[in-house]
Amino acid sequence: MTKSLIALIVFCVCESLSAQTSEEFMVRTGQEASEVIPRVKHFYYPTFLEGQVFYPQGKRSDVMLLNYNTLLEVMQYIDENGDTLYIPEESNIFRYIRIGKDLFYHQFREGYFNLQTREQNYNLATRTRWKIERRDIMVYNGYGMSTVSPGSTVSTRRVGESVVTNQDMMYRTETEFYIVGPRDVVFRTTRSGILKVFNDHKEKIVNFLRDHQTNFEDAQSLTELVQYCNSLVAAQDGSTTYKPNGN
Repeated sequence: MTKSLIALIVFCVCESLSAQTSEEFMVRTGQEASEVIPRVKHFYYPTFLEGQVFYPQGKRSDVMLLNYNTLLEVMQYIDENGDTLYIPEESNIFRYIRIGKDLFYHQFREGYFNLQTREQNYNLATRTRWKIERRDIMVYNGYGMSTVSPGSTVSTRRVGESVVTNQDMMYRTETEFYIVGPRDVVFRTTRSGILKVFNDHKEKIVNFLRDHQTNFEDAQSLTELVQYCNSLVAAQDGSTTYKPNGN
């Protein structure tokens, strides 16, 4: 791969991620998150964009208006009647969805990941989710008011649009880095995750991480790491290769 192409990929990754800023919304006791959070904020894109669903054996859907619902973690489309519907996921029959210039990898168990690179073998991806933080609650303990901190949790898939909480909740968007690979491999881009998946090349990768001072929260740094891991896999005899085919 030429240096100019690598630079272009890195630039696109950084541009894509810089446009995604974290937002917070307080959902009070008895309120529904879907009503407090503006509808436009439910989605990955401000508007529905043209895209396609890619099936095995090179089949693809007609061009349709698509958007990713980050609150429900489902893909939606607008039909010919103007209704907003869900793309059915009863079976794991599709792997990729293209929306505009973006390509989402679909794994039935884990959901949707926006591919930031289009490499052989392994690719850097991001996933934007809503993190739900339970707020402190004031309670009367018989002597006066005290504070109880229930802790925090992360939203689960398909939480439903009508969820009424019994305590104050702070909803905050969070974008995480993942690596997507052959045979439905998906894992967070952590040092331990990298060394586990690429155990055959552990020593070389440890040296790379040290020499390049890899930042696991930086898109450019992770892109370089994924490219290096791919070069190790490609050089290994009998390695399995794949390339996202949603083009």
